[in-house]
Amino acid sequence: MNQLPSARTRSTVAMLVAAVALAFGPALAHAGDVDGPFLIWMNFAQDESADKALHEYTHTPTNADMCWHSSGRLLVSDFPPAITPALVQRAVLKRDKAAQSRLKALLRKGDDDRREGFDGVIVVPKSAKPMLMSFGTDGKVRSHSALDKTGKLDWDETFCDVQPPILRKP
Repeated sequence: MNQLPSARTRSTVAMLVAAVALAFGPALAHAGDVDGPFLIWMNFAQDESADKALHEYTHTPTNADMCWHSSGRLLVSDFPPAITPALVQRAVLKRDKAAQSRLKALLRKGDDDRREGFDGVIVVPKSAKPMLMSFGTDGKVRSHSALDKTGKLDWDETFCDVQPPILRKP
């Protein structure tokens, strides 16, 4: 004969479940999530307005409307030794297939500090008009003008437009 648990037993179990949820809830909420994005920044145009705008954007408190998250990292110097400006120029600006294959492998590999790898590289190319380009571990080159429809400089929105997807595994 099956007996239903007593009210006291149900209450005890409910309290235990609530305690476990309270203790582990924050950790479980991130289970399967991947932090990031982890990006490398190279400014070949040496455009200080781009550097300043992206520094401010990536260092402000994040909100739901932003493409950047507090877990993201933007590496602006001390790149992994094998990820050189020359390699990035060949891969992103010249779209050399061999350089793209090498860069893709190096991004996925990471370095001593970032063992899980990078999601891509964001580039400010030397060009007649301000723009951003990127190359991600998906092997795609993205580019977008930094001027909005009214002709105003909008580095933040452009950064979001070219940001490569996060493809690292949790």
